[in-house]
Amino acid sequence: TSLDTWNDYSFALSQRQLYREAEWAARRSLALKRTGDALFMVANNIMGQKRFDEACNTYQEAHQETPLSMDIAHNLGYCRHLNNDTKGAVEAALATCELYVEA
Repeated sequence: TSLDTWNDYSFALSQRQLYREAEWAARRSLALKRTGDALFMVANNIMGQKRFDEACNTYQEAHQETPLSMDIAHNLGYCRHLNNDTKGAVEAALATCELYVEA
């Protein structure tokens, strides 16, 4: 099965707030090709399940894979905020602002 098919399936499931199933599909995509975007999709679905520690770690991995992604940096900061990591949230927010300025 193609990468795009798993991505589309994961997205459709997440739109219906079926985050556990969407995470499964996103991990299938990630297994086919490890990218920042694939990690981002997994992290979004983990966060939808309110597993914030794991989501923040996965966003951090995604950010390392794709450091110029404003979406990943933004969600990393938001996840850290939800996880009561104020310092980490501010750092990620500043990194997001720097990316916007440089874009």
